[in-house]
Amino acid sequence: MTLYSNDPRAIKLYHFLLTFFDEIQWGDENSDMVFEDNVFTFPKHKISLKTTDYFLTEIYDALSEHYTSRSPWGVLSGVRPLKIVHLEKEQGKTMEEIYHGLLSRDRLSEKKAKLLLEIAENQQNIYEEDRDQLSLYLSIPFCPTVCSYCSFHTRPYEKKLAQRYLQELLEDLHFAKEYLRKHKKTVDCIYVGGGTPWVLEEEDLRELLHALEDFHEIKEFTFEGGRIDVLTEGKADLVANVATRVCLNPQTLTKGVMPLLGRPETEDLSKWIRKFKDRGLITSSDLIAGLPGETLHGFQESLHELIGYAPDNITVHNLSLKKGAKLKQVEEGTEAAKMIDGAYEILKEAGYHPYYIYRQKNMVDLGENIGYEKGNTACLYNIRMMEDAHEILSLGSNAVSKRIIKGKVFRLPTTKDIHLHLENKEKRRRIVKDFFSV
Repeated sequence: MTLYSNDPRAIKLYHFLLTFFDEIQWGDENSDMVFEDNVFTFPKHKISLKTTDYFLTEIYDALSEHYTSRSPWGVLSGVRPLKIVHLEKEQGKTMEEIYHGLLSRDRLSEKKAKLLLEIAENQQNIYEEDRDQLSLYLSIPFCPTVCSYCSFHTRPYEKKLAQRYLQELLEDLHFAKEYLRKHKKTVDCIYVGGGTPWVLEEEDLRELLHALEDFHEIKEFTFEGGRIDVLTEGKADLVANVATRVCLNPQTLTKGVMPLLGRPETEDLSKWIRKFKDRGLITSSDLIAGLPGETLHGFQESLHELIGYAPDNITVHNLSLKKGAKLKQVEEGTEAAKMIDGAYEILKEAGYHPYYIYRQKNMVDLGENIGYEKGNTACLYNIRMMEDAHEILSLGSNAVSKRIIKGKVFRLPTTKDIHLHLENKEKRRRIVKDFFSV
């Protein structure tokens, strides 16, 4: 299908239309679909829209008479579907009113509407608390190898480049600390992510962690080490001495799948989870639904095996086919939606509760990513990042700081490419200054 529009809402419409059609291409005035002057035309049909705020709902209803939507998320195509629930709660609406709005206005399925309300309730206290505190994110964009499904701006580990990057990151951290002191801001949450931070040399990892020791009011320190094929006892001990949470992400435990995607099988996951739990850390692991070569049965077996290792948190991601990834398409019948829905039932039965959610573009089966926790171990940072109610200062390449001023969110992204990021110290410092400018 082709689309033409001169309306400023065209981008929003474009992403919405992908819930009905496999591909949308921009075209001219003779396109299959045209949206202008509040009139939407599609093959052999034309509707004059009666509203501005709910134009997608009108288009959804018109298309539904002739085509089938592939998404249970109705007209919601953004990254943060839970945002509307929190907003309407703050406006004083009851949960019942919000639920009916999700069904009637946004055309969600009953299952997804109930899921949003459940997650909103589970994360409510964290969402509301500590709005005056800052979270600090540090990006370590290196991996042993780059998986074919990965769209992050990571690169294979090179010791010399990684050590240069780390020194620049530590200088930026020192610079940011000065502004934190000057503006009397408190960091209570630290998140080190990647990439695969485990890939750093032991002495480099020690230097990074030492630089974070002078944050004395930390409620949560997450080290998202990622894949564990480069994890050692020495690195594990260094992290266990300072962090409160650690992420060990196999993506699947089904044999034969990960080697097809550019990384080795996950070995000794149970050992590492047990080690960190014995040291008092909260443990988290990720799985991906919809990976090439994995069946529904295989995914569920993988999930049951992971549950048996007893991580405190499990996040189930829906495979997303991004432009920046080598993996561009998968065969029909990945059953990702069944994997996601089945995981909810399996994890609930095992005592886990969904506590955060987000969606991405180009998701196989148009699903969602859901984080689950048990034992009141929800990750503060995950909720703060997703729900846009807390400010986050981010350092490193391909990182986004988030400032909130009078309820409006301002995002300050760093350069994605590692080399360009390193070369532009002036931009890096300007982002920190801009973060504290108001």
